[in-house]
Amino acid sequence: MADSIDQIVARLDLAPHPFEGWFRQTAHVPGQSRTFLLLITARTHVPWHRLPAHIHWTLKEGDRVVISHSMDGQQAEGTRLNLEDDPALLVPSKTYQTLECLGRWSLLEGRLGPDIPITERLHCPENWFPGQR
Repeated sequence: MADSIDQIVARLDLAPHPFEGWFRQTAHVPGQSRTFLLLITARTHVPWHRLPAHIHWTLKEGDRVVISHSMDGQQAEGTRLNLEDDPALLVPSKTYQTLECLGRWSLLEGRLGPDIPITERLHCPENWFPGQR
């Protein structure tokens, strides 16, 4: 885990993500699925958002990450992923979610199904969190 962020980005050929961190698409079956790597750091802000697709997150390298998720936009729970225990979580379609690195950096693999373009990501208003009325 001695790699710097720049070294990880170079080693994995990652590019800046349009919204947060760095990423690279690793597989794509048009209309069916899309797989990508996402690198986030302690300084990365992943705003609350929803996707019209299921996403299966797997922590591949680095520090623990917490994925906060809310099916109804009212009550949320956080799931910590770490390499020692079960490093994966399935977030159902249209579930609100946000990610937070609990250390220096976390490298995740995301698998979307069905395949959707990033433009279909539904962003919540700035400073939104579940339970607000």
